[in-house]
Amino acid sequence: MQLNNLLLRFISATSSHGEIAIDALNQTWKMELPWIHPPIPLIPAILKKIREENIDTMIIALLWPGQIWYTELVNENAQSLIHVWSNEIQEP
Repeated sequence: MQLNNLLLRFISATSSHGEIAIDALNQTWKMELPWIHPPIPLIPAILKKIREENIDTMIIALLWPGQIWYTELVNENAQSLIHVWSNEIQEP
């Protein structure tokens, strides 16, 4: 079994090893500062959840201006937008 979590507390899409919950969209994030690296198809649902719960998050996502979710990601939610190469994202 391959583990790729960087944090002690994490939520997984499927049952693996060590997750605190399964299916992040069905959990509350209100008492957390979630670090989110969602699969691209889930980004619109993630942005909707952030709006609904009115929370701060750290989102790791592609800079992809052609996507429908891009404007919301960078304009409405971003207080700090940091561009880095993917291999520079090592630790929280």
